[in-house]
Amino acid sequence: MKTVIRKTVDADGVLIPRPILVQSGMDGGEVELIVEDESIVLRKPQQTVRAGWAQASQALAQTGEDQLVWPEFANEADKEIEW
Repeated sequence: MKTVIRKTVDADGVLIPRPILVQSGMDGGEVELIVEDESIVLRKPQQTVRAGWAQASQALAQTGEDQLVWPEFANEADKEIEW
């Protein structure tokens, strides 16, 4: 698809048709804009690893659901293993 760069007072821009945004999953929220090999790339921001885990664990602790699902237990058979 070809389009035109539109000039405004403070910046230049490109209008992206809604069907393209919906198809790409970028129909709202933040996007990441980078220059890559003489191209402008627009993509969804990558989520950081374990994003939200700290808040989720605090919420579990506040509700009392922070006990181990598999309690610690000794593996008696390990005594017989020769290392």
